[in-house]
Amino acid sequence: MLCKELLLAKMASLAAMTVCIQFQFAAPAFAQASPPKCSENLEKTASFTFDGQTQSFFVGYRWGEGVLTLSNGQEFSFSARGIKFGETGVRTGYITGDVYGLDSLEDFIGHYQGVVGGFLPGIGRNDVQLVNSKCVTIVARVIETGVSLSLEADQTLTIQFSDN
Repeated sequence: MLCKELLLAKMASLAAMTVCIQFQFAAPAFAQASPPKCSENLEKTASFTFDGQTQSFFVGYRWGEGVLTLSNGQEFSFSARGIKFGETGVRTGYITGDVYGLDSLEDFIGHYQGVVGGFLPGIGRNDVQLVNSKCVTIVARVIETGVSLSLEADQTLTIQFSDN
């Protein structure tokens, strides 16, 4: 009977630790103000390409590098990092997309949020929309390979310009 009680205590401790970790990771998203009221008719102002990866076991960690191309042809390298809860698997992705509502280059950097989810049995295509606090909206077409299962939930992504 002692082994069973010890096992239950360890499981409760692990559950408490998991909740604690989730709150630590989720705190920045909760600390942000509610999403801004953005216009629905934003003008396309740039496009981008991005190569990324995701590794996850209940919590997904995403990262990668991309190139932002403004409508005047100027190009800027950037990196992105992010997390998403409720995801398990490994994926690599090639992403292309458009950027809407970019009034200033500095408005591109920052934290983006959007809802994503699904099942990837090997190779697949997915469309994703993310928005930041300055109403810059990214509409992405994702082609990915790997195996993963992801609940439909918010993801948080942070974009910054690369040092070149």
